[in-house]
Amino acid sequence: MLTTPGPIGLGVRAGPALATTAIRVAKQGVSAMIVEQLVAALRDPANRERPPTFPKDPLVAAQPGLYCWYCDADGGAALGALLGHAVGPLIYAGLAGEVKSVDRTAKATLLSRIRGSI
Repeated sequence: MLTTPGPIGLGVRAGPALATTAIRVAKQGVSAMIVEQLVAALRDPANRERPPTFPKDPLVAAQPGLYCWYCDADGGAALGALLGHAVGPLIYAGLAGEVKSVDRTAKATLLSRIRGSI
């Protein structure tokens, strides 16, 4: 499962993967309130979409934004067996199109990052 809350400006209280991504977003000057909203949006099951149906909204997918990957119980058990410890449903959180420096922004969109991972 995949969660894409949309363009940067939406939100999380996080496990390690979301916390790391939330810190990267905060370092780009996004307020704590917005980061919390982003985390909440990423955790909301209503925003989840299975990879074969991505993107439900091509306009959102054509923009930068946050996304994360979830796995079901079988996937968590398989990953946990490989890693030697329990794996929760959230397995990855990422940021597409982040600001690299004052004058440089990555060109990645949600579509390019997610389609490149499927």
